[in-house]
Amino acid sequence: MTRLIGIYRREAKAQILSTLRMPQFLIPSVALPVTFYAIFGIAFANGNPAVSKWLLATYAIFAAIGPAMFGFGAGIATEREAGLIELKRAAPMPSGAYVAGKLAASCATALLALCAIAGVALLAGVTMAPWRWASFWFLGRSMARRKCSRPVSRLRRSVVFWPRISIS
Repeated sequence: MTRLIGIYRREAKAQILSTLRMPQFLIPSVALPVTFYAIFGIAFANGNPAVSKWLLATYAIFAAIGPAMFGFGAGIATEREAGLIELKRAAPMPSGAYVAGKLAASCATALLALCAIAGVALLAGVTMAPWRWASFWFLGRSMARRKCSRPVSRLRRSVVFWPRISIS
């Protein structure tokens, strides 16, 4: 069991390092939500804290969902097209380790983006409860784990997560 956990840990570390070495993914996933919030949420809010908080929640969701969609879903599709998944299947590694590593890399990127946007918000004096920050991270994590092909899960995400935008 310990050996299996070690395999999963090494694959997660390799996927996280691979993600950090790709600026074409990291810059849009981390820098764009932070930049958009700095421009629209702080500069254009004209000192209105309600607008800044609402846009903070909106761009935090953008920062959490971006890595889930483009790092996990599109990343697996790109690697499948390039034949890298066939190479991974030939390796003596559990098949779930690749998916778990991709999920860990997606969660790490979402956490990095949320920390960056939280830092910009704190510098501007905009605050949000810690449980709301955790809900954004779990939103990105759940989007990466669930298949979007089921209409019931899409409806459940719409009903549960999107009203949280207006609460903040």
